[in-house]
Amino acid sequence: MDADIWDRAFYDDGEWVSWSDVEEQLRYHEWRAKYPNATISLIPYFQDLLSLAESYHIETGRHLNVYGDIG
Repeated sequence: MDADIWDRAFYDDGEWVSWSDVEEQLRYHEWRAKYPNATISLIPYFQDLLSLAESYHIETGRHLNVYGDIG
């Protein structure tokens, strides 16, 4: 048996499903629970923006003016 068998796609109810598809659906389910009023497709952008603001603050000691927009 190949060692990478767990990285392959599997067949379920007439269509191929990969693990990345499954992980994406789990991530969306978690986001819906955590952010019930958010547009799910925009959440990664806000997370990236928060990460950037945090990195900027660590590097410079200053804050970006993005927190109000994110909220």
